[in-house]
Formats: sequence, C-alpha cells, structure tokens
Amino acid sequence: MDVSRNEGGSTAVGDYLISAIYHQPYQGYQTNWKRSDEYLKLLRSWGFDNAQYAAEPVGRILHFASEQVIPELVPYPYKGKVTVVIGPATFSSAMNFATLIKDNRMARLIGQTPINGHPTSIGEMYYTNLPHTQLFVRFGVKEHIRPAGKVSDNNLQPDIILTDEQMRDVNLLIQKVH
Repeated sequence: MDVSRNEGGSTAVGDYLISAIYHQPYQGYQTNWKRSDEYLKLLRSWGFDNAQYAAEPVGRILHFASEQVIPELVPYPYKGKVTVVIGPATFSSAMNFATLIKDNRMARLIGQTPINGHPTSIGEMYYTNLPHTQLFVRFGVKEHIRPAGKVSDNNLQPDIILTDEQMRDVNLLIQKVH
C-alpha cells in the first residue's frame, strides 16, 4: 500500500483500509484539547454539543487517553502480507494512517521519512479574525498524540529506508520483499 505521495484527506478512509488489512483491536491516538468559549461557540454552530468540554473551565487542557479501536467488518478482508510505503510527501491523514500501522505493528513501513508533518501534531483547525486587528488566523485546538506516545524524535521513520532510486519503482520492490 503506497501512501508515499498522499498528502492527506479523510481519516475515515485510513480507518477503513486498516479494517481491510488488520483484524484485531489496536490503540488509537491520544488527544489534548484546550477549552475555550470561542471554540465551544463554533462547535455549537456546527450542531455539536460536547457536554464534557462545555463543563470544563476556560483554559483547561482536557486529556483523552488512547482508546482501543475495533476494526469494522469489511466484506473482503485482505489476509496476505502488507507493506506500507511512506515518503517525503506523506502528510495529514496519510501520516495518521501510517503512524497507526507503525505504532501498532500492523505491517512493515518502507520508504523515506515524511518531511512536512509529524506523528504527534496539532489539528482540528480553528479559523478566526483577531478581535482588535481583524487579522485572519488559523490554528489547531487539539494535540493528537501518536499511540506510542510522545517521543524525542517526532518523525515517522520507516522500518526499511529506501533510496530515491528505489522509491521510483517501489511497486517492483514490494513484490521482491514479499
């Protein structure tokens, strides 16, 4: 499975792919979420009302521990060996997918270290204009912590590092590895 050029998309797609290749419970991400009235107002405008979040004092960091994820049943589960290819462009939801694979030892990662993202990262983007200057800003309100926890080298390292030449014809290489 090649996500070496995948710059993200939907985390739900990655979850579904995991369900197709991995059939045991696994650990998901941990989350730190800072409570603010502004974000609560935004959540409610979207039709979400998180009672736990609303009850906390402004400024408090809420920590949600990693939960066990049960893969959904898929009609045609894959039962063979899986190798996931990562590369410099692997980002966002593709990064989360590959990190879940690595940290839960679901399959081997090969390729090159992504350069534009990190397994533990900030997300859940909030957009607003600053009240006094009206400058438009965008920032994340949640810290997503990889299942393995915070590590000093916050990079997603492949189990097997490939050269640029090997990355050009990775499908042939995958056939040789299996």
